[in-house]
Amino acid sequence: MCARAHGQWQRCQARFPAFYDRSARTNAGVKEAGRARSFGHLLGSHRLRRTARRTGNVRPHGGRRPQLPLLTSEKDNTDKVVPHIAGARADGITVLPPDVNESDLAFGVGPDPKNPGRFLIRFGLGAIRGVGENAIEAILAARKKPFAGLFDFCARIDTRRINKKVVEALVTAGAFDFTGKPRRALFECIEAALQQGASAQKDRESGQFGLFGGGAKAADEPPEERVSGKEEWSERERLALEKQALGFYITGHPLARYAEDVKRFATHTCSSLATARGFEKVAVAGIVQGWRERLTKTGKKIAFAMLEDLTGARDLVIYEDIVQKYESLLKADEPVLVRGVVRMAEKFGNEAQQQDAAEPSPEIKVDEVSRLTDVRAAKATRVELKLSAEQATSEKLAELKSLFGKFPGSCATSLSIVLPGASETKIAIKSLRVAPSDDLLAAVDRLFGGKVAQVR
Repeated sequence: MCARAHGQWQRCQARFPAFYDRSARTNAGVKEAGRARSFGHLLGSHRLRRTARRTGNVRPHGGRRPQLPLLTSEKDNTDKVVPHIAGARADGITVLPPDVNESDLAFGVGPDPKNPGRFLIRFGLGAIRGVGENAIEAILAARKKPFAGLFDFCARIDTRRINKKVVEALVTAGAFDFTGKPRRALFECIEAALQQGASAQKDRESGQFGLFGGGAKAADEPPEERVSGKEEWSERERLALEKQALGFYITGHPLARYAEDVKRFATHTCSSLATARGFEKVAVAGIVQGWRERLTKTGKKIAFAMLEDLTGARDLVIYEDIVQKYESLLKADEPVLVRGVVRMAEKFGNEAQQQDAAEPSPEIKVDEVSRLTDVRAAKATRVELKLSAEQATSEKLAELKSLFGKFPGSCATSLSIVLPGASETKIAIKSLRVAPSDDLLAAVDRLFGGKVAQVR
């Protein structure tokens, strides 16, 4: 050991005796230079965890997978980002979409105002598809103070560097959610906001503000946010556009509303497949993404895709006979239940070198695919509604009866009313049988202003 390294080793030994003892115990009989290297690894690990607790940069409880570096380096790999997001949320870390006032180029970390003492991760503007570094530089240059809204944003940015497509991507990614306005309403105002912004920029360059006596004060005054619309896209449309802008879902997931169905019909989640045995038959619910095809050496078609759920994503392998039978359903971009057999993914070339041998990568050889709603309809026996006394007005109940009449089916219905200071009263509605479709459940929830319907 050189003199410099020996001196560092002695100083570390004096400052961190507990780590020295641990190093000595775990390296008995090893030369001192080897112990020093091991001690350095232990010390580095200790400092990493200490920094993590301060910054929220890695998982708490001593987790070793740094979230921010992983998210930043793999932001274009959906199959890797989704598990990182799920892991962060499982650890109690809030993950937020990009924000034109808060986000920089890369992912960032900051204190969580709703959970004192904890941190949150916010997507960077660089994660938005179609928003290049030139546009991001223009946004950061104009952000000398927070943007008041869409019209203020378009008035202050350089409209020669940021076009309509960029603003559309920002809106659909959630970068203007801070305004409290529906994304659909903001989206419909983009053209008007850009025209007003271009006019304001032209006035600034020609000195028109000073000509009419307003001077710098008028130029700095934010324009009126003329976003009058109040309608939002449906959850499915909003999330689809968010996925298109970011490559993954942040503010929700199409599978979230099917949580009870997933528990009933799926044997595994994408995450729990890591514990499945080889050739085990499984049923996993999710959204099929990333469809691609190729021909085998024998000239047969084989398809590959990725099944994504709330916990992560797994690869699917679909052979020609299954492709012919279920291709339209696999490409429908809606929740499905995939049944098949687990097998270990075959990696070749660079993929094999990069794969961590400690982390098995199971994939599913697909045998059968069903719409999750069809599985629910086939298994369902009744639709239950649970209402408060305030919700169960005669007008609402009359509307409910009319609504049930629009969705005839074989499912029995029942109604539970919770009275203040009394037990719950359940009423079987014998004369009404319905089809437990998504449209019916969504309409019932809208009618009563919340989640009241449950399929059993």
